[in-house]
Amino acid sequence: MISKLLKQGSHYASGTVLLSIASLISFPILTRYLPMSEYGILSLLTTILGLFVALNKMGLQQSVLRFYSRSDSNFNTSLLILLISSLVIVGSLLTTINYLYSYPLISDYFYILCLSAGLQAYKSVILNCYAAEQESIKVNLFNVIYKYLGLSIMLLCLLYMEHDALSVFYSIVFTDIAFTVLISAIWINKVTFGSVDISLIKNMAYYGAPLMIVEFMQVSHAFVDRFIIEYFLSAESVAAYSAPYSIADIISSVIFGAIATALVPIYMGLWKDGKKKETELFLTEVSNYFLLLLPIIITGTYVISMPLMTVLASDSYANSAYILPVALAGIAVFSSTFIYSAGLKFKRSQVKIILYVFESLILNIVLNCLFVNEYGILASAVSTIISYLWMSFRYFLASQKILSIKFNISYFIKGCTVSFLMYLMLMNIGRSGSNAFDLLYFTLLGLSLTSILLFFLDKKIRVLLLKKCGY
Repeated sequence: MISKLLKQGSHYASGTVLLSIASLISFPILTRYLPMSEYGILSLLTTILGLFVALNKMGLQQSVLRFYSRSDSNFNTSLLILLISSLVIVGSLLTTINYLYSYPLISDYFYILCLSAGLQAYKSVILNCYAAEQESIKVNLFNVIYKYLGLSIMLLCLLYMEHDALSVFYSIVFTDIAFTVLISAIWINKVTFGSVDISLIKNMAYYGAPLMIVEFMQVSHAFVDRFIIEYFLSAESVAAYSAPYSIADIISSVIFGAIATALVPIYMGLWKDGKKKETELFLTEVSNYFLLLLPIIITGTYVISMPLMTVLASDSYANSAYILPVALAGIAVFSSTFIYSAGLKFKRSQVKIILYVFESLILNIVLNCLFVNEYGILASAVSTIISYLWMSFRYFLASQKILSIKFNISYFIKGCTVSFLMYLMLMNIGRSGSNAFDLLYFTLLGLSLTSILLFFLDKKIRVLLLKKCGY
């Protein structure tokens, strides 16, 4: 099963690398072309967009993974009707709320936010139809097309329009419109449509609605600190906080995101086939390697944080480089929930999932409000880690009642040992004075040292590598 995970994960990772390259191109352009205050506003707007997208999806992207059937033509018709209905309902609701209560930042961009959110929700649901068939290569291809199309349009907008957040948002809308036309033409020609299955629509709606609440709270959890920072500090502080988080998100999407995307369909398939023992062993092994790699990745990011921030974001953001490894730690802890919440997903325990995410969200908000004014943006990053740890812990305890996932602390200790040895070796090497050279040199050296240490300290990795080499 691990080999299958690595195979599917490698497909998603290859696509994620291409997506990350696009992000690595766009990110330095944004941080250099936009003033820090405008970059901070852009960060807040993308947060609002994420919340709108979560509402528009209504959890249907998860319903697709649960109820998808290639042989049932009624599924496609029912899904399309339910999706369009949800977009109309949510759009009407948001318009009413905006009319009754106008928040300045949202009101100024409301219609383009709603349009982009609806189109992105549509894209997410359709792509999950391909993911449900485990067509990882096609999913990657579509995501890569979307990303590079967006990059091209963004460059054109910045070239011919103002260097502000609005220009960037126009590029997002133009991209969403063009991609929606493309993916609709391909998907409609691919599938067959049957009659409307009312019972299937009800099942998908009932299954997805609680997950929509979860996703909305998760997006709120991930980005609510931006609004708190803006309230207590400034838009420039939001930019200083968001920039390292953007880099951390790129790193996490390559390392953790690809595996998480491939992981869920695999263990859901095992569980549907009645293979409880195999599911437990598989998730335990995934947990082991997560615990092993987590401290190594965070330590490595700490070593290269200053040159990485300077090269990608510019000298203006160098002072917030210390946030980068802390931000990555928070994102990584959240990624662990894909492992430790498996049991709740099997039993469709949406109420418990909502409760645990809500607890974590409230904890994050309270910690931010208490400490961000005194300790600055570092308090926000640490608050995120603490709240995500609570969420993951709650997931783990609840899932243990359904299936047994062993939490082997020995792997985490082994990872910390490798991290410590790597850190000692790298910190005894002088810096060259060139941030670009230091970034490349320390990255390659750190990867080499880590590989050697893991080869000698972990038997399973050693056996796997020797087997791959024909020994």
